Amino acid sequence: MPEAPPTPPSERGPHRAFFLRRRPRRNEGALISNKQQQVAAATGAAAAAGSRALATLQPLPTESCGSTSSSSNRSSSNSSSSSSKSNSNLQLANILERETTAGSADGAGSFSAAAAAAAITPAAAAITPAAATAAITPAAAAAPKPAARSRLPELWAAAKWLLFSSRVVGWVVLLLQLLLLLLVLQQREELLLQREALQGHTVYEPLEQLQQQQQQSSCHCKPCAAAAAAAEEWIDIKDRFKHSQKEIELRTSCSKKSRTSPKMANNSLEQKAEQVLAPLRLSKEKLQDLSKTFSDELLRGLEMHKRHGLKWVPEECSLRMLDSCVSEIPTGNEKGVFYALDFGGTNVRAVRCELLGGGRIRSQQFLKNLYECGGEIDLMARETSASQLFDVLAGCVGELVEENNEKELLKKKAAKLGFTFSFPCAQRSLNNSVLESWTKGFATGHDTDDPVVGKDVVPLLAAAFARQGLGLECEAVVNDTVGTLLSCAYQKGPGGPPCTVGVILGTGANCCYWEPQAAAFGYRGAVVNVECGNFNKNLPTTPADEAIDNKSPNKKHQLFEKMISGFYLGELVRLLTLEIFGAAAPAKAREEFSFDAKQAAVLAASLMPGKEEDPALASSCKVLLKESWGWDLDAAALKVMRQIGFAVFDRSAALAAVSIAVLVQRTRSLETDGGVTVAVDGSLYVRNEWYGLRIRTFLKELLGEKVDKVFLRAADDGSGKGAAICVAALH
Repeated sequence: MPEAPPTPPSERGPHRAFFLRRRPRRNEGALISNKQQQVAAATGAAAAAGSRALATLQPLPTESCGSTSSSSNRSSSNSSSSSSKSNSNLQLANILERETTAGSADGAGSFSAAAAAAAITPAAAAITPAAATAAITPAAAAAPKPAARSRLPELWAAAKWLLFSSRVVGWVVLLLQLLLLLLVLQQREELLLQREALQGHTVYEPLEQLQQQQQQSSCHCKPCAAAAAAAEEWIDIKDRFKHSQKEIELRTSCSKKSRTSPKMANNSLEQKAEQVLAPLRLSKEKLQDLSKTFSDELLRGLEMHKRHGLKWVPEECSLRMLDSCVSEIPTGNEKGVFYALDFGGTNVRAVRCELLGGGRIRSQQFLKNLYECGGEIDLMARETSASQLFDVLAGCVGELVEENNEKELLKKKAAKLGFTFSFPCAQRSLNNSVLESWTKGFATGHDTDDPVVGKDVVPLLAAAFARQGLGLECEAVVNDTVGTLLSCAYQKGPGGPPCTVGVILGTGANCCYWEPQAAAFGYRGAVVNVECGNFNKNLPTTPADEAIDNKSPNKKHQLFEKMISGFYLGELVRLLTLEIFGAAAPAKAREEFSFDAKQAAVLAASLMPGKEEDPALASSCKVLLKESWGWDLDAAALKVMRQIGFAVFDRSAALAAVSIAVLVQRTRSLETDGGVTVAVDGSLYVRNEWYGLRIRTFLKELLGEKVDKVFLRAADDGSGKGAAICVAALH
């Protein structure tokens, strides 16, 4: 039987049809054509063999052997046998013809010798099975048998497809797992930050109270100092989470802007600048509101001092309102030689002042850096003792004494010295000043048995003078702002209104004034050191101000100073540049404090109101930004940068005017003396004439016509000469 054809793929199911689909092999068409030719040849050979067999059967005799004289019985038997043979021959012929025809019709070449031999009866012995086989088999054998169909290629193709599919699925699963992992990590980070914020919020209030108690407490032992440090650390942790992204938000606020034409981009930049800089422009109403708030805070500070004396209570007033113990204002007629020591940071300055009367001073000074003085000793470190620090301070004065060959003279008669010590102190008298806490990075004596915090600095300095054999006596300790007032009062000359207000506008910002009712509020002296830098009510803060405060070591303190003083103005310009320009800002502008107040002042000076446009100033601004940040700006962007610089300096001048206006009115000199002189010192004011003009403009908005009775005067070296003049006023 021929082999059954394979089951069609559609009957085996779609999945089997897909996997077992076989692609045709190379030269398969040619093999099928040859096979058909062989089958046709075999069919023809089989037909010829059948014809020969029929021809052979026809002449066969009726008897195969024996004599002619046979009996009738044998004749009868032979007749019967012949009849049987004829029937057999006829059947064989029919079979051969049918098989031949069938072989030709199906073309399969399935005709076999065995079928023919089975049809021939024993009576046709002349054609034996061997003869039939010999006649038919060669032709049939010539046709090749079909080879068994192999499914190995189909199985191999299916296996390769499965392998490829599994790899694709594996990569997809791996990618999904990575995405899920990233989401989980992001959620975990957010949860950790939230937990940190919750912990910081939980401990913030009590720790802040603890910190304030430590500052106000008179105890300065190591356990108390450690507790205060721990409180500060926890507060920093809380603030770090709450505000750590402020500057990042400023840097990326404009990074997703779409592409626009140059004209549209310039318009968008100007609109962004106007939106960001608007809060820095203080209206007349805002200035008057701030002035009222500052005046109210000043009165609260006076009442606080009346109730608590030297103790500062921040909950009652943000202004410290310290007693300077200075009750005498110099007249300008004082004479004599006096020494001064100015120590308020990393520089130490010794000054020899010869007061000539008539407001004239001849001075000589010796300046040295604290790092140079200490040599291998870090004078700001916790393990450095008070004696080591004050020996260095005394040594600076000693070098100035030896330079004037007065060491032996001073042994006979001690010279008087004023000490400008610009750190928070509780002033119990003019020559008694107890350091409450270090600032500006100092920690001298914290880890020693010879600390500075909690000690009166006058005996510490006197002991150092004694160890070096210097005949000097410290008779007054003053703040640099008070020294500015005293220096200006001496040098202003006769005939002008009295100098009753002192202002520092430089790296820092502070003010002092003559309080007419000082005794009623419990003050020993008449000059009150306001410490206005810590004012924090109703301030026009911006995100840039918050970013600066968060980066500073004294977070949430000195907010007023951070909006006025030169130390922060350049950084404000940088942060506002990032907020306005976004991704277009140069990479160098992303470095903290990469732009200082001196550079920012160049931008501000080029846009003074009422002043004609000066191409030279604009060109200098372009060169400045190219040198500072490597930024080459077009005209539109350069104009925006000039606007930023002017807005920052203008707000500083406006806030300074608020404090001056309040203090001028508080002295009552406008009514009683017909005017008042305001002593101003500091690089911000002294080096920028236009800055003083802007202060005066804002004073006019606050005081009206009374501004004509207010005279701003630059003080010459208030922090140095002022201490010597203070001592001179006592004698």
